[in-house]
Amino acid sequence: MKKILEAPYLDNNFDIDLSATIISEIIDNLVKLPKLEEKINEPLDFTKKIKFNNLDFNKTAYLNIAYLSLTKLENIMRDLDQFSTEEIGKKIITLYKESQKKFEDSNDQFEYIFQKFYICKNNWNNLKLKQVEDAKWVIMAKYFENCSILKSR
Repeated sequence: MKKILEAPYLDNNFDIDLSATIISEIIDNLVKLPKLEEKINEPLDFTKKIKFNNLDFNKTAYLNIAYLSLTKLENIMRDLDQFSTEEIGKKIITLYKESQKKFEDSNDQFEYIFQKFYICKNNWNNLKLKQVEDAKWVIMAKYFENCSILKSR
């Protein structure tokens, strides 16, 4: 499996660039996925959940940085008004359940979910690639905390 952190446009670049167009494309992609009837849990402590899942240093750092952009993401999602955040959360839980069948390690499960969000095209320029990756990180941060994405307690 290709590791998500090998992308050159992510290395040492922590400036999150959220695009409403990219967020809309990712949400459209997520909504097309099958869903389970799953309850969205109350948010757990973000830091504790990261530690509990034993995520590696890079994923932890990127999630923490992406977490700082949640307000901007929520504003974009409210403006888009396409689908409920709960519906999107259920789609992501479906990806998590798929990842559990394929991998035991939380880091591998995280990689699987991240890659399935939205597939980047080879002919995109670095700016679009960065916007997609940034959007995926911020969406992961949003749903990591309050969905059954990876282990909790």
